[in-house]
Amino acid sequence: MDMYLSRIALNTRRKSTMTALASPQKLHAAVESSFPPDLAEKGRNLWRIDRLGSALYLLVLSNRKPDFSHIVEQFGWPGTEQK
Repeated sequence: MDMYLSRIALNTRRKSTMTALASPQKLHAAVESSFPPDLAEKGRNLWRIDRLGSALYLLVLSNRKPDFSHIVEQFGWPGTEQK
């Protein structure tokens, strides 16, 4: 089984990011919407907020390939995604 470990840098200067950090339900919904609604392959996605120095990251472990473009647009640093 393939596993994906993803890291998204969060921009804490954005109001939307600070609102999401204050609401675990909002972050959970954003993470879950990063995967297609395929019930046959649905697994449990684990996520957490991690700090490295002064930077804040969203870490996600999943068994399906995610699309975090909406999370980067809403809470991250658009234009700086790593491939």
